[in-house]
Amino acid sequence: MEHRRSWTATLDGVDHRIDVVYAALSGWMTIEVDGQQCRRGWREWQTVFGGADLSCEIGGHRLDARVTQAFGQQAYAFALRIDGELQPGSDPQPEPGNLKRQTLIAIGWLTLSITVVIVGMRVLGMMG
Repeated sequence: MEHRRSWTATLDGVDHRIDVVYAALSGWMTIEVDGQQCRRGWREWQTVFGGADLSCEIGGHRLDARVTQAFGQQAYAFALRIDGELQPGSDPQPEPGNLKRQTLIAIGWLTLSITVVIVGMRVLGMMG
């Protein structure tokens, strides 16, 4: 499942289409400029634990992309900075500490649930 966000930016008087792509099933994140891949990296765990960052340079300008996933949601939030300036159309990004805390709480609940199921199965004699 591919998620994509696009921006139009003028760099040195030339309009460019910049796409940030996140492939949710594989974890690959890509920055494309005018349809050409500028940078690609595997960011599955980073997306889960606080947000995935990917950067590249084009014509002396630095592009910084960020993709996050809010706790308990299937939607992704995209942000793009060019030379440090947040671009219009970027989504608000959750606070990294808050996202990490929520992720750890979810992992804790998952671990507790698995433990309860295993103990329950042993008590009922369903496991060796």
